[in-house]
Amino acid sequence: MAKGHGPVNNKLADACVKNYHAIFKGAIDKKIIDAFTADVIFDKAQLIAWLNTLTTDSVKVSMGIYTPEFVAQYPTAKVNRLTTFITPYDKGSQPPSKVLGAPDPTGGDPGSGDGGGQDTFNLGELLP
Repeated sequence: MAKGHGPVNNKLADACVKNYHAIFKGAIDKKIIDAFTADVIFDKAQLIAWLNTLTTDSVKVSMGIYTPEFVAQYPTAKVNRLTTFITPYDKGSQPPSKVLGAPDPTGGDPGSGDGGGQDTFNLGELLP
């Protein structure tokens, strides 16, 4: 395991999550309130299968807000909702320049036709 990476105390992590909820649920800006997402759940088997396809040495977890263009391509997503994207990443190099965010909904090769590279993992279940 890389230095600094690994399990953390659940009680301390839970306090950080509750702090996030308190800050963002207490927001005045309606756009922030509407975008609020407490959790994103990914199917374990699908995530592990995707991780096993990567040729990078790391992954990067990024926060994003779904755009209308993304939802047009992936209709299970919700416009303007906060989500997490898990992106293949090589330490010391730039992340992939083309990120689609999910497997091809037609069942084709997720990397084909999008400029190459490895795709990002997304489309988890948003809570609430």
